[in-house]
Amino acid sequence: MRRNLLCLAALALMLLTATGCVKNGLIAKEETINEKWAEIDNMLKSRNDKLPALVAAAKKTLKHEQAIFDKIMDARARLAGGGLTREERMNAANEISGAIGRLFVFSENNPDVRGDKVMVGLMDEISGMENRLARARSEYNRAVKEFNTAIRQFPGSLYSDSLGGPKTFFEVPEAEKKTPDVAKMLED
Repeated sequence: MRRNLLCLAALALMLLTATGCVKNGLIAKEETINEKWAEIDNMLKSRNDKLPALVAAAKKTLKHEQAIFDKIMDARARLAGGGLTREERMNAANEISGAIGRLFVFSENNPDVRGDKVMVGLMDEISGMENRLARARSEYNRAVKEFNTAIRQFPGSLYSDSLGGPKTFFEVPEAEKKTPDVAKMLED
């Protein structure tokens, strides 16, 4: 009888240790997601800090593109204002990326812009930031995938609710996946 109790106690201890390890692993994965998001957040702030200079330089040469400038600055103001959820920040960041892409299309087809060294320098800097953001989004999404997979599989599924459930991927909106009609964009 005593031997059975000892075996049962040892088994319970092993199960407790195993489940603790699973939960600790899930927590580590969740912290990786938070770390990757913090990197994106820092990059978004850096990009937001550079946007006013880009818009000011672009306004000098692209006077007729006010709608793009307004969209960039509106989304920037939402990001800078704080109080947004992660998903709302993702949406605002995607709006900025899309507007910057449209601005670059106009800029590349405008000889005045190509000759403006300040504008070209700012565009290169923003373009580099966009590339780093794309890599950071990819790393974030990989961390989300690992976490979401782990909480869907047993025994991680036992802890899904206690960890807030699946996390949201940083996806590009459908409108941004379409190839822009450059000819239409360049019409006056």
